[in-house]
Amino acid sequence: MVNLQRYARIDFGLRFDLPWAPIRDATRHASAEILKSGGQSTAKAPHGLHCALGTIYYPRKSGEATGPDNTGVLLYIKSSLTGDENDYVIEYKRRNPSFPYETTLDQLFTEEQFEAYRNLGFHAVNSAFKLEDKVSMNPVAVKWQGDNTRIPLEKRMRDILEFR
Repeated sequence: MVNLQRYARIDFGLRFDLPWAPIRDATRHASAEILKSGGQSTAKAPHGLHCALGTIYYPRKSGEATGPDNTGVLLYIKSSLTGDENDYVIEYKRRNPSFPYETTLDQLFTEEQFEAYRNLGFHAVNSAFKLEDKVSMNPVAVKWQGDNTRIPLEKRMRDILEFR
């Protein structure tokens, strides 16, 4: 993500306000817990921080004032663990310590490996959009509020994606 931000800044003049570090920190904590003890029960594990919602700042054209047209919304979904994933994903992590960051140099995933990543991706997206998980936003991670949100960034994302 850091490289993407750097290249976007250099090549296109884009800036990002994307709080992705809490996702990293939650994954490190959950990974250590899973490898040490096999993980918490899914009922006790924290929900979320698989997604971050941020703002993209586009460069202004000469003479143009800054405004809402100079920004966009970025929903970042990360293969990450919090410990509330299903048993299949947790067990795969326990036996494969580098999951979910296994090298992509080996393009021939086993069926088990593919299924672990598919399950994790489904969990991350489904839990966020069902309003069960926290989503990382500035200044703090929060649960999405749904249709009646008072969070401006969430409202803007919902308008763009036409949630109803």
